[in-house]
Amino acid sequence: MALESVADPHRLIPTILGALGVRAETEVDLVAVLGESLRDERALIVLDNFEQIVDAAVELARLISIAPQVRILVTSRERLRLTEERVVEISPLAAADAGEMLATAARRAQPDFVHDANAATVGAVCELVDGLPLAIELAAAQLRYVPLDYLETHLRSNVVTMADEVRDRPSRQHSIHSLVEWSHGLLSPAEQHLLARLSVFPGEFTLDGAATVGGLAPGAALREVSGLIDKSLVTRSGRDRGRFQLLNVIREFARDRLDGSADADDAVRAHLALVSDVVASIEDGRWDKRASSWIDDVANDYDDIAAALDRASAAAASTADPVVTGHIVGDLNIWWYRAGRHREGRDWLGVALERSAELDDRALGRLHFGAGFMTFADRDIAGAREHHRTAIEHARRAEDWRYEQLATAYLSATSIRQPDEFDEATARLDAIIAEATERDEGSVLANALNISGVLLQWHGEVAAARERLHRALAVNERLGDRYQQAMNLANLGHLAGRMDELPEALGRSKESLRLSWRIGSQMMSAWVIGQIAHFRQRAGDHEPATLLLGASDAVIDSLGAHHGPTAHQSFHDDTVAALTEALGPDRYREVLATGHQLKLERAVELALDVEDEAGTDRT
Repeated sequence: MALESVADPHRLIPTILGALGVRAETEVDLVAVLGESLRDERALIVLDNFEQIVDAAVELARLISIAPQVRILVTSRERLRLTEERVVEISPLAAADAGEMLATAARRAQPDFVHDANAATVGAVCELVDGLPLAIELAAAQLRYVPLDYLETHLRSNVVTMADEVRDRPSRQHSIHSLVEWSHGLLSPAEQHLLARLSVFPGEFTLDGAATVGGLAPGAALREVSGLIDKSLVTRSGRDRGRFQLLNVIREFARDRLDGSADADDAVRAHLALVSDVVASIEDGRWDKRASSWIDDVANDYDDIAAALDRASAAAASTADPVVTGHIVGDLNIWWYRAGRHREGRDWLGVALERSAELDDRALGRLHFGAGFMTFADRDIAGAREHHRTAIEHARRAEDWRYEQLATAYLSATSIRQPDEFDEATARLDAIIAEATERDEGSVLANALNISGVLLQWHGEVAAARERLHRALAVNERLGDRYQQAMNLANLGHLAGRMDELPEALGRSKESLRLSWRIGSQMMSAWVIGQIAHFRQRAGDHEPATLLLGASDAVIDSLGAHHGPTAHQSFHDDTVAALTEALGPDRYREVLATGHQLKLERAVELALDVEDEAGTDRT
């Protein structure tokens, strides 16, 4: 029985009685009349679209108590909240089923539509409409007018404005907009207010996040979010039951409501402050308990972080908060570099530093440290030194000891190719190592040991360099910092190569590559592949080395990074010169171009699946 025309909860039982042909006086207990008429029947009553008369649910409970053999199947966007209720949630279609449905519907609008030839775009369209059957039908209907790739582009910017196409449905199902608007109209004012504010989240959010953005106490947030879940407008995360999300179509509709409201700026500021707290918490934990996970922890929340930063940078000066933005970017500092987003990080650090006059010493110390790190990787030694010296001053004033020491350590790294600065740089690093050891500050200690090891090897003190790199590796193994472990292993490989210990150099480099690939670091993986290419060239494997070098170059270039002004650049330049001479310029360019086309995964396989200098079997 369809209930779309029943708007009054009191009309439910009369409507059922009428459908069953049961007559009753209006003054009597109609539920009792219906129950008595069904007491001895094994009946199934199907009620569709119950959400607009959900207050009538208590009458269903009474009916079942009178006629216990009756079963009632209700479809509703909202739970009935009855003791005997058994809820079966209807999830969006799985990817394969959604794709098949879209293809079938598309052929009604475009008979020659070929699914296989458009599989990737079909999948993207289905994802954008959340796998909702009605939305898939409406999207497919548009293919009568526009090609599939155009439809995908349109949906990425506006998924709720597809034109009315399905005329043989109730009016609320003519379009996505009308369907969502129908559901929105059934919400309480408090639920509508929270739903609009939740649209600031581009993906998942926690209950605490909903409370902060909604300006609610935790108890009130739980009540309102629960109501939105019950009304199918908020869903639980598939990967973490403590997190929630809006479907794309709901988020876009809610964002339209927020953008036109008086408290839109307040919601954006609340979200920015929330993101700042989350980033600060991750940054604080990266020195010990989160050393092994902080890169992934930020990555898990990065869509939310990026959305907050984008809004802050686009907002008018009256609504943007440069201090909060500066703290977010400052706390992330080298995360972008570690995560393979070098170009993006460089841009955000520049944006934040443009308003440095409004920032405090804590933020400025971290921002200049990050900028120095990025600038050094971009081969600008003078610029890196300036940033690190500025970072030291601000961090010292802010009593931000860790960043003062990190900036000092990386300032020393800029002296690697400056023999006249070796003693001063070494003394700075020795002081950091001593104090960090005394304070048991493992991450600061490991960074200083690693830089000291590289500095010592460049100035010929091999035994001391090896000892410090091994100490750094041991500290990072204790901390669980796998990225730093991969760097230490690569530097040990580099050191072995400088000593012409090619089997050791290849072995350490392969260890580094395995770990880099395991943790998903494209940047580190690409660098180490380039290092392995150097060692393969020295072993006489010229064409495999050129393939690996081409793959390494392509990935590093795609990430907006460089080989750096120290070991990586030296290895790279030497390798290019040697391979060009060995193969001849034309053949070198030909093989290098083939390497450029290799997927990184395949390059990793090639780098690891080779015989080493000692003649051992394939690893």
